[in-house]
Amino acid sequence: MPLTSFPALLVVNASNTSLITSIVNEDQDTYLNIMHANHRKTPVMKMLTNTEMGSATWLVSVEMDTIHVMSRFADGIALHQDEILQTLLDVDQSTGVAYSIFVPLLWACAVRTHIPTGMGELIFIVPGVAHSVITQDIAVRGISAIMEILGIDGPAPRHVFQLSSRQMTESLSSQDTFVNPLFFAHNNLCDS
Repeated sequence: MPLTSFPALLVVNASNTSLITSIVNEDQDTYLNIMHANHRKTPVMKMLTNTEMGSATWLVSVEMDTIHVMSRFADGIALHQDEILQTLLDVDQSTGVAYSIFVPLLWACAVRTHIPTGMGELIFIVPGVAHSVITQDIAVRGISAIMEILGIDGPAPRHVFQLSSRQMTESLSSQDTFVNPLFFAHNNLCDS
């Protein structure tokens, strides 16, 4: 498994002061065992007001600790590896989407067991693939299939795509690319 960086988002209710305090104080146990995040990378935090979660929430961007996440699901992956690979192949349609969601989905499923409903929401980012109607459908099918194979209960975590097809096709995309060229780089090429 390549050691790539995966960004992730936590939307934390401002009333969840214990988690916010742990993030600010760089509590390594919280980073590793609750957020499954790399404690060596400082998270980016932004306070948002008037969101659907409440009057004040924190948007926290972290870098996943992919090794810790994979070790958490290692037994299930080992038991079902052939089924997982065949399912990803069947669902993917040669787009790369089903494979791109695998580790981020596992991160979101691992973290949500530690964050009570209403106190925070996890959003995993689908890296390196542009969002379209087709890739969205593949992502949803892939998420459902992986969760079913690994016996992960609960609703599917939310996800967002790192890129949208509109960004790549609009007339302004060439200007955006010139202004922010790293935004359009695949996650494996530029982890910054």
